[in-house]
Amino acid sequence: MNICMWMVILNDEYYVEMALKSVLPYVDYVYIQDQGCTDNSIDIIRETVGNQAELCIEEEHHGLGRFNKDYNEPHYRSLALKRAEEVFNPVWLLQCDADDTFTPYFFNAVNHLNKIGKLGDFNCIRHASERFITPDYRSQSPHAKQVVGGINYYDPHTRLWRTGQGTKYVPNPTLTGNFHCVLKPEPHPTFWLPGICNIHIHRMFGPKAFIFWHEGEDEFEDTIPFNPKLQAPKWFNHDLNMGTAVYTPYEWPDYIKEKWDAWGVYE
Repeated sequence: MNICMWMVILNDEYYVEMALKSVLPYVDYVYIQDQGCTDNSIDIIRETVGNQAELCIEEEHHGLGRFNKDYNEPHYRSLALKRAEEVFNPVWLLQCDADDTFTPYFFNAVNHLNKIGKLGDFNCIRHASERFITPDYRSQSPHAKQVVGGINYYDPHTRLWRTGQGTKYVPNPTLTGNFHCVLKPEPHPTFWLPGICNIHIHRMFGPKAFIFWHEGEDEFEDTIPFNPKLQAPKWFNHDLNMGTAVYTPYEWPDYIKEKWDAWGVYE
């Protein structure tokens, strides 16, 4: 399908290998905007990509820490997607954050649409973005639900779209500040793909997870292995988390399962 996966990265050495491994069997190009990594992220990217895809890394330092209120997320994301398109001239752009992963189901479903001649009717794929709270339960927050064709999509995102649509990132009109920006114009027509397509890793385990576990105002030390159910019960039982979670057996790849098993305890 001639896909370029592009990513904006800043000190994500714990997560980025998982993100890359989830997409590399399916993409032709990888574009990385390095915002000034001082850890091993870039070395990990080079080693993981290897000769599996054509790789371009460009530096775009801004000197701001993660989640700094002055960080202009729409600007840097727009610049990265523009450069990905200019450098590789792909047919499709796939946006992936370092702390996300895509599922084989997502790519198999898109490839099936392509093989049967239906993909040409659409300019983008939109899908839910899943948040697993434990390896067997994923949340279904009513605060981020969109119903299309009678199907519930929780926290829907457009991550794969056809190039040449003139789209860029702008501030999310439903939020204040520049975080969680959105694509404008949306590259319609849209195909809504049900199923588990994209998973947010950062709320599940790893260094960033502590930020979210602290949201419940539980008191604990940031140590591993960590048991969110016992050590952060306010966060764990909130309606954004286990309060709306549903049992969802999922076959985790070893490169995710091993890290999660080392980080979290749920029994």
